[in-house]
Amino acid sequence: MKKFNPSVTLLLFFLVACSSTPDKASVLISSPTGNEVWGIGSNQVISWDAKNWDANDFLVLTLEGEAGGEIVCLDREDFTKNQCAWAVEGVLRGDIVAEIEPGKYTLTARLYDDLICTTGEGCDQYEESPKLKAKDSVNIVIE
Repeated sequence: MKKFNPSVTLLLFFLVACSSTPDKASVLISSPTGNEVWGIGSNQVISWDAKNWDANDFLVLTLEGEAGGEIVCLDREDFTKNQCAWAVEGVLRGDIVAEIEPGKYTLTARLYDDLICTTGEGCDQYEESPKLKAKDSVNIVIE
């Protein structure tokens, strides 16, 4: 009769656990690539490459800077094509759309594991905040 070898069992458990670990989600902004200059009133397309998304994942695009906010896409259906057409006129700040101002900004794509409440109204119904899974940023100039 063979003796039980706990180190072999532990090694097999480790190999199975490591091989079944799902790949980490990622998002990479592919356009703009950085330091582009966009004119106020122009229409721009923001696009990204994403890997290992789940059906419940939610992407938020923000413009960070002195007068930034959430980017509101012209057609939310574009998200299924990994793109967002944006009229460079305003951003969402809380419950209002505010005019965009000239300046240097950081465009950020954040991927969350569930729907995230970004406006004030109705946000109190969310008991738990979604977790950030991945993000990417590029710099742009708006004039």
